[in-house]
Amino acid sequence: MVWKSELYLYSRGVHAIIPFFFFLSQSLGSSWKWWESEAYALKEVPSVIYHFISVYGQGSSDAFVELYFDGQRFRSTIKEKDLNPVWNESFYFNISDPSNLHYLTLEAYVYNNVKATHSRSFLGKISITGNSFVPYSDAVVLHYPLEKRGIFSHVRGELGLKVYVTDDPTIKSSTPMPASESLTEQDPGLAQTQGVSAPGMSSFRSEKSQARHTFHHLPNPGQESQHQHHASAAPDTHYVSKHEADQMKSEQQPAKLVRMYSASASQPVDYALKETSPYLGGGRVVGGRVIHGDKTASTYDLVERMYFLYVRVVKARELPAMDVTGSLDPFVEARIGNYRGITKHYEKQQNPVWNQVFAFSKDRMQASVLEVVVKDKDLLKDDFVGIVRFDINEVPLRVPPDSPLAPEWYRLEDKKGEKIKGELMLAVWIGTQADEAFSDAWHSDAATPVDSSPAASAVIRSKVYHAPRLWYVRVNVIEAQDLFATEKNRFPDAYVKVQIGNQVMKTKTLQARNLNPLWNEDLLFVASEPFEDHLVISVEDRVGPGKDEILGRVILPLNSVDRRADDRMIHSRWFNLEKPVAVDVDQLKKEKFSSRIHLRVCLDGGYHVLDESTHYSSDLRPTAKQLWRPAIGILELGILNAVGLHPMKTRDGRGTSDTYCVAKYGHKWVRTRTLVDNLCPKYNEQYTWEVFDPSTVLTVGVFDNSQLGNKDSNGHKDLKIGKVRIRISTLEAGRIYTHSYPLLVLHPAGVKKMGELHLAIRFSCTSFVNMLYTYSKPLLPKMHYVRPFNVMQLDMLRHQAVNIVAARLGRAEPPLRKEVVEYMSDVDSHLWSMRRSKANFFRLMTVFSGVFAIGKWFTDICMWKNPITTVLVHVLFLMLVCFPELILPTAFLYMFLIGVWNFRYRPRYPPHMNTKISQADLVHPDDLDEEFDTFPTSRNPELVRMRYDRLRSVAGRIQTVVGDVATQGERLQALLSWRDPRATALFVTFCLIAALVMYVTPFQVVAALAGFFMMRHPRFRHRMPSAPINFFRRLPARTDSMLLPAAFFLLFLIYLWSSSTTIISGNIVHVCISSRKLNNHYCLSAGSTRPKFELPNLSNATHYLHTPDPSSNLPISISPPLSQNNSPISPPPPKVSSEIVIRETVQVVHDESDPVKNRANKEREEEIANAKKQVEEQLRLHRSWISNKKHEGCEGRGVYVYDLPSKFNKDLLGQCRDMVPWMDFCKYFKNEALGESIPKLGNGWYHTHQYSLEPIFHQRILNHPCRVHSENEAKLFYVPFYGGLDILRWHFKNVSNDVKDTLSLELIAWLKKQDSWRKNSGRDHVLVLGKISWDFRRKDGSWGTNFLEIDQMQNPIKLLIERQPWQQNDIGIPHPTFFHPNSDDDIMALQWKIISSYRKTLVSFAGAARPSAAESIRSTLIDQCNSAENRKCHFLNCHTGGCDKPESVIELFMESEFCLQPPGDSPTRKSLFDSLISGCIPVLFDPFTAYYQYPWHLPEERRKYSVFIDQKDVRGMKVNVVEMLMKIPKENRDDMRRHIVYELLPGLVYGDSNAKFDKFQDAFSITMSNLMERVTKLELAV
Repeated sequence: MVWKSELYLYSRGVHAIIPFFFFLSQSLGSSWKWWESEAYALKEVPSVIYHFISVYGQGSSDAFVELYFDGQRFRSTIKEKDLNPVWNESFYFNISDPSNLHYLTLEAYVYNNVKATHSRSFLGKISITGNSFVPYSDAVVLHYPLEKRGIFSHVRGELGLKVYVTDDPTIKSSTPMPASESLTEQDPGLAQTQGVSAPGMSSFRSEKSQARHTFHHLPNPGQESQHQHHASAAPDTHYVSKHEADQMKSEQQPAKLVRMYSASASQPVDYALKETSPYLGGGRVVGGRVIHGDKTASTYDLVERMYFLYVRVVKARELPAMDVTGSLDPFVEARIGNYRGITKHYEKQQNPVWNQVFAFSKDRMQASVLEVVVKDKDLLKDDFVGIVRFDINEVPLRVPPDSPLAPEWYRLEDKKGEKIKGELMLAVWIGTQADEAFSDAWHSDAATPVDSSPAASAVIRSKVYHAPRLWYVRVNVIEAQDLFATEKNRFPDAYVKVQIGNQVMKTKTLQARNLNPLWNEDLLFVASEPFEDHLVISVEDRVGPGKDEILGRVILPLNSVDRRADDRMIHSRWFNLEKPVAVDVDQLKKEKFSSRIHLRVCLDGGYHVLDESTHYSSDLRPTAKQLWRPAIGILELGILNAVGLHPMKTRDGRGTSDTYCVAKYGHKWVRTRTLVDNLCPKYNEQYTWEVFDPSTVLTVGVFDNSQLGNKDSNGHKDLKIGKVRIRISTLEAGRIYTHSYPLLVLHPAGVKKMGELHLAIRFSCTSFVNMLYTYSKPLLPKMHYVRPFNVMQLDMLRHQAVNIVAARLGRAEPPLRKEVVEYMSDVDSHLWSMRRSKANFFRLMTVFSGVFAIGKWFTDICMWKNPITTVLVHVLFLMLVCFPELILPTAFLYMFLIGVWNFRYRPRYPPHMNTKISQADLVHPDDLDEEFDTFPTSRNPELVRMRYDRLRSVAGRIQTVVGDVATQGERLQALLSWRDPRATALFVTFCLIAALVMYVTPFQVVAALAGFFMMRHPRFRHRMPSAPINFFRRLPARTDSMLLPAAFFLLFLIYLWSSSTTIISGNIVHVCISSRKLNNHYCLSAGSTRPKFELPNLSNATHYLHTPDPSSNLPISISPPLSQNNSPISPPPPKVSSEIVIRETVQVVHDESDPVKNRANKEREEEIANAKKQVEEQLRLHRSWISNKKHEGCEGRGVYVYDLPSKFNKDLLGQCRDMVPWMDFCKYFKNEALGESIPKLGNGWYHTHQYSLEPIFHQRILNHPCRVHSENEAKLFYVPFYGGLDILRWHFKNVSNDVKDTLSLELIAWLKKQDSWRKNSGRDHVLVLGKISWDFRRKDGSWGTNFLEIDQMQNPIKLLIERQPWQQNDIGIPHPTFFHPNSDDDIMALQWKIISSYRKTLVSFAGAARPSAAESIRSTLIDQCNSAENRKCHFLNCHTGGCDKPESVIELFMESEFCLQPPGDSPTRKSLFDSLISGCIPVLFDPFTAYYQYPWHLPEERRKYSVFIDQKDVRGMKVNVVEMLMKIPKENRDDMRRHIVYELLPGLVYGDSNAKFDKFQDAFSITMSNLMERVTKLELAV
């Protein structure tokens, strides 16, 4: 899609309107072919500068403006001797990367031209960030004051700019200025022609611009007419007056959203925060500042000003009688158009009093006359009494703080307009939402046809709530005296039960041997003002199980309890216990005593009662008001609107919502009015809070009102839609933040966006000193540190506090329901969640990532990776040792500089919820199900047992880590504990010697020697651990004193297996250290072994895979079974007919003195020849299935996709985080498994992993035009089994073969139940496997699975990235590359880019050496490449992470003529296809790398696209590859590249899931066509 972006500049002081135009490029679909790849220009309109100060006392200035944006520069003309210059010029800028637009900055510099010295003087500048760019329809002229260069500068003025973004293709880019051009070299006459209107402007193109090429799009009449219309609507020259921006109205200029998201957030753009520039009550907000639109200020300056027609119906008098009884039941109906508001009716009342207000939204007014009708309530039909009409144009406007409009008496009229008896007192005015009557009025935009009762009207009004003040009640139960049990022959088992409302707590039960039990326990409760519940304390006797008897109780009113604000001691008191049942008065007189209890009760006001999560607290003040500090500022919130809300209910057969917003900060809760039947409601309500602490959080939630039309108010809960949190400390004082927040909610099915909430926020600081002072104070009140609560007490008290607040707010009118309060307070945030646990773990890793980076940097220093840096560090270290007083100043100065440097990158908007940080983007469904489970659980026991076992596994690892840490600490203690007497003696002796040496040696010398020893050169290092480490590891720990069951030992082994990089597989140990990164596509290792193709046994024609022979010395060996005479056989190389191919031969030694051996060699050669012949016959068979027909329709070509259970595909994707122990694999499954996009390379480029073929192919086939949903219509059946990912998840886990084969066997069992499978025994079925065939053909070892060795898997077609050459139904298809086109245009663009690219390197190699593989030729190739003269060869070392970024690899290949492709861990390489799509001619060393693999996608004539060199010649140093490639003529290279680009490239790439091609066939299309042909020929053969 082509985007344009225009910028208009307008100024005062040096008034210049300079329009700019940005051109953003994307695809518009099949109708567009190619567009110019460079960015188009921004348009500039006339500019004027006002109030510009004179220069150098001359009384004038020769001003001009230079504009900089995205590496481009333009200059306006020079306006001589003009303090208010007007340019009237237009400029256009190109946007090279639209996704980075918000990071870019437009800078305008104003200079004065000094003719005498041919120089210029700086007058001022302005900077505009990309966040402020708006579309053309939203663009207005804004005045920007010129920024001075220094505080002593006397220059002043304003520059008016008009900036906008557009996608008009008719606008062409301006010619940028040369970077080296200066004013001194410029002709004054030429300086007058720098604008767009100057055709004589000198052209300039940088080297980057010269490399770009222009392509044209196909004509589309519809689109052309649209673009022409758009172009005519936007003239190039447009003069904007000084106050034109001030006259723009909000209804004329709707706010447009500008995307604001961080590239590091790594979450979908749809989930990101968006900055807006709306028109609010005070004017338009641009970059956090208000451009005032009029002089009438309003207290409601953070919301759009909405006008309402207010009608206050006060009362009536002397109404005429309507009934035969001489009375009437009057009510009033106020109506305008289709909207009407009705008062309640009074029975038999001729002088009723209503005092009710109606508010009609001005935006929805459908008539110009307001009718107020008095009616008589009747059973069948209401009778007309009288009417009063008002012309809306004559209604007065009331603006607060004016006093309310006085109501007046109006005579009623009949339907004919004649005056009748009766008067009605009314007040009618037009006002805004700032009116006092707004909150209590009946609103037309909130009117509901579902329920018009007064009760329904009450629950839709906006209200402000104040949460009750909460206190902690501390009850110290000390002792009791003279407790007598009912049974006289025993002592009571007494305990104390304390109750406040619904809160009940008990002390422990004492089985005392006396009548005076002693407890001395503290019990804590939460109470709220006003205190309505009493404190009830009862002493009970545990008579038996489940049977308690009350011995006595005491009731204390909370108002009489002592209060304290500190930790002072409260005096204890004795209270008489009263009997709970009535007793005889005479009996009481006889008893001289009663039981007593000793208590200490107080209300603790020194605490802050936590009623919300501590991470999101909105108030941290203590309960006691005398401890409150003064407010530090004011927080203002404007709730503007919500857009794109999901329907939460159905009404009249359609989805709708009745939404309202709730905001919470401190004790103040606010609720907007409910807007009924509206998915894009506009609230425009503003609220204010006092701020006492900046480290607090404002919470805003959106809910659906479920009480409308519901007679049972408790039957339906209000549904939560989403919420937003904003931390006050992240807000700049005085700035207005206008953003659209996505409402993200986590559902059992995953994260879901429920809409967007548009808010305006401003934090005003009233006392800057007090605000800074709060940063030095504790976060919580003093009592939390003097007498802290434990974690269990805090959780319990918080739960009680939330219940009290919910109960109190639920008693308001309208009530704030319990589910709303709980959702806003995060009542369930303390419960266990695997997702949150993972999120916290990765947060911890992010925190320590800096420490890890420093450790890695120091390791590189010690290893002398960069000698210059290491020497500099040595010098710095020596300086700090010699001058230790510089250590702290240097550290603090370094942190100061880092902070100053990061200031320019500071966040410009408040942080918002991030799905990646929350681990919500790729969370496993079972984790979500566990998170949404109730407490206690409601799931079945089997599922709970599985989750418990998983939790035990996680806890076991944590237990082991804790044990390891304890072991190191115990070893430290063992140094001096004499547990190992020899070790302690050695250490004590060492300490004595060290003390003597340190005494006579200056500390600086010791420190310098120690530092130099740690950073010594690798030449002086040993691979074995040092002596101190060996000594420390031998020290004893207390692990031998622990009772360890066998299960714990097994758990310890499992931990070692999962946390280290050593993989045990059968009798092979695979070492995968972190330097061998799995996301390195060219260094990926499947272990220390390699797949070895095995020749078929021709005597019985059975195919199997031979176990690799470690003693084999063939690089990519062909290890066949023994022949009948037990002689080994191996195949000869294939014939390659090319004049530039060096023939590969198999060395067979003929020993004339040993005829037996010679005969064995001949038989070996015959076996090899036969095996080679069979391979070529199979290739010919595969090529016979190539379809050369172009099918127009899908008749007889239906493709049926099995709907497999999710465990066979989707669930495997969900395990991406655990597939590989040392990396997160989930990033490769984004964008439908294409990976993360690579903007640097352009459209269609993704970071695709070589193992992503299965989900990529699955997504494509789901959109196949011939897909059918009935098995009877299908000709080909696709089984979407992700077998490669199934193998990958077990690669690095030490599990049995039975576990590895489980999913494969389950798939076979599932397929055998399908009728379509049994019909042809799977011959018309196809599977795509994203790993090499060897991984699916396990024999004796433990690597891989046995999937393809199962009998049922012999008939189907298997598509693999590397096939077994002797398996007829194994077909190789290309590895997925980094490029995934969407249309023919994308392929054509890449072809043109490759053909026109400059190739400055002859040979390149991207890979790593294989020092552990003696037969590998990679080290030889690397040596030849590094020793090539004149930099003919470029080596990109993947071992050091050079291949981690696909951009580096692709750019290298596009700059190279030849790309070396030696075998790696298997013969094939993903790098082969990356080089082909980059136009780099591959150099192959093994025929199994490509020639025997891909018959459908690579031609039989190999010399047209590749060069083959025998790897034996390379290994034997018989040939220098670089020198040999230099001998190939350039004409031959160009012919091969053209063949690759125009013939092969389209068929080697996989389009994205929505790709549509007309001219080309991609790899997927070729594969599907040939599969159809294969099935057709199979049917004919049958």
